[in-house]
Amino acid sequence: MAARTAGRLEGKVAIVTGAARGTGEATARRFVREGASVVVADIRDELGAKVVAELGDAAHYIHLDVTREDDWSRCVEATLERFGQLDVLVNNAAILTIAPIESTSLEDWERVINVNQTGPFLGIRTVAPVMRAAGGGSIVNVSSIDGLEGMSFVTAYASTKWALRGLSKCAALELGRDGIRVNTVCPAGGSDEMAAPWRAPGSKDTSGYMDRRPIHYASVSIVVVEIDPLGVTSHQLGFDDPALTCRNCLDTLETLVIELIESTRVSGYDRDPQQIDERGLLFGGERAPRPTQADTSNSAQIK
Repeated sequence: MAARTAGRLEGKVAIVTGAARGTGEATARRFVREGASVVVADIRDELGAKVVAELGDAAHYIHLDVTREDDWSRCVEATLERFGQLDVLVNNAAILTIAPIESTSLEDWERVINVNQTGPFLGIRTVAPVMRAAGGGSIVNVSSIDGLEGMSFVTAYASTKWALRGLSKCAALELGRDGIRVNTVCPAGGSDEMAAPWRAPGSKDTSGYMDRRPIHYASVSIVVVEIDPLGVTSHQLGFDDPALTCRNCLDTLETLVIELIESTRVSGYDRDPQQIDERGLLFGGERAPRPTQADTSNSAQIK
């Protein structure tokens, strides 16, 4: 059973998707270590249950297919029933397909989009009213270096990671007035399991490229969640830097992350939710009314 200490995330409750293995598992374990209670959400029930058994009472497993609306509703309801609150969502679940554009089937294209792009959208949409009622929260969307630069033979995957950055920006602007911060982390490869099916049978990664990366990428997510006093939202943090993957010290890591955020800040809109409102949601000093279902039922009316 994982040891619990009074850490940076003490008292917070988080849902981490794709948490049965890889970076998601490392994130869940690190969150618990830092004092949070965590819902391990995945479709790999056996692996997820094993992680929860090792983490103890601070963790709870929920079967979650991120492409299904009803699964998301059950996940959030179960989280509230078990822990009484929801402070953090880490949209980590993703799948990969590797193929030239001409060889990428429509079925594979849509399957990747459903998990990597629609899944986070459904998650944000489901947790937003809960976080709003609680006075705020933090959403961390796990994109990728491929969502910043692109790469050959991962057209479907990279496209979804670029789209996730756009979703994050829009959500940050829209939800900022409710105290809900939305940030994106864009790591290089953090887990070997995703790429393994495309290697020759019996082969394995021998480059050391993946060594300990899931653990340290999880640490970056903690820092992004925990630096709430800065009011950081709408930030997209890309990293493929040995300085971020070879240090265990969260204090050192926090300094590096904050320095990177400050060095790439382009405006005050990622600091102050009130400024976000003033950018597009306040008119004449008055808060614009929240759109109703009737207002948005016909997209042609609001283009």
